[in-house]
Amino acid sequence: MWRSRSRLGSSTSVALLIAVALVPATGAAFCLPPLTTGGYRLAEAPNPAALWLELTLRQHELCSRSAAQPQEVRVAVFGNSAVYGFPLASTQGFTHLLNEDFAAQGVPAHLYNLAFPGTYQLRDAVTMHAALPYRPDVLVYPVTLSDLDTVVPTLYAPVARFFDSNFDAMAEMELEPPLGLEEPMQRYAWPVAVMQQRNHWLDRWREIGAYVRGTLKYQATRLAGALAPPAPWKMPPTRGRQTSYDCAATQRDFDREFEDWQSWNILAYLEDLQANFGLRVVVVNWPVAHEPVGDCYNVRFPAAAVQEFNDWLGRETAQRGLIYVDLHDLLPADQFFDSLHVTAAGHQMIAAALRYRLLSAVAEARTRQDRRPEIDLTPAAAAAHSPS
Repeated sequence: MWRSRSRLGSSTSVALLIAVALVPATGAAFCLPPLTTGGYRLAEAPNPAALWLELTLRQHELCSRSAAQPQEVRVAVFGNSAVYGFPLASTQGFTHLLNEDFAAQGVPAHLYNLAFPGTYQLRDAVTMHAALPYRPDVLVYPVTLSDLDTVVPTLYAPVARFFDSNFDAMAEMELEPPLGLEEPMQRYAWPVAVMQQRNHWLDRWREIGAYVRGTLKYQATRLAGALAPPAPWKMPPTRGRQTSYDCAATQRDFDREFEDWQSWNILAYLEDLQANFGLRVVVVNWPVAHEPVGDCYNVRFPAAAVQEFNDWLGRETAQRGLIYVDLHDLLPADQFFDSLHVTAAGHQMIAAALRYRLLSAVAEARTRQDRRPEIDLTPAAAAAHSPS
């Protein structure tokens, strides 16, 4: 059933009013200026400044372009930093490459990259839930075994900060926990309650400040580029490929962080979204580098765990009626910066491999568009959500 938008608290209302002041008063969707890279991404990587989804989604092209292209099939892509395209420029990622291809071929569809730095399936589910009012037609979820980490609360700082910044969305989802993720939601109930009880209006001001600083930096960079030749793209560092590692240590880390990983299942939530929101779901087994040492597939995973994951993902998607694309062994190891993040040439290969399956999903979605829920994203509607 439809999960309604959360009732925004007083601190949220103040923050939204400040945000409204940053954009012209129009009757169009309540969208904000881009935070980074033209609004093609939700946040900068590897350490995002602004993480509050209420802001980051409204600065994304998902907001502004959806209002301008109401008949376009919207393909929302979620996932981790590899799907985001780290450490590449946004124009080098597979979503941008497919958009260029669709535009050239006259395909009435557009991919929206809503991936975030870091890997964590509960974070992805929260982002999906927050994006539903923007009426996606197709949901694409590239996933690896890394996303099924069973540590709660997560130890990875950017993902932990994501939950701190989106406690309202977490509280809303607790009322109707996403199928397959009830246990991690329950484990987050106490931290969310603490964040709700404290005087958190300062947290919203911090998010607003981070957003304003980020947009000013982005606009200043654009202005500088218009006045002088832009500096060449400087790729942020990655860990690099690890072809020599301790397989026993990899096994110990995996056993600690991925204990009983099949017990938390975002695919159940994806099945629920497909059944109740008139959209089509595509699950992609994202490529990972095969750099074996002993019984390990690479520095992240034991080989047996990768095989178990591949078998499980194919079986689960088939049983739940989700489109499945298996790319786990698409790329040779030299097309990776490290065990997970893909080179520009690798993204080109991924785009080519996904093209046909996405065209099929787009064609099917065009027959479902009249069943999308209508959601008002204007400033007046945002104010109406606020309690008196």
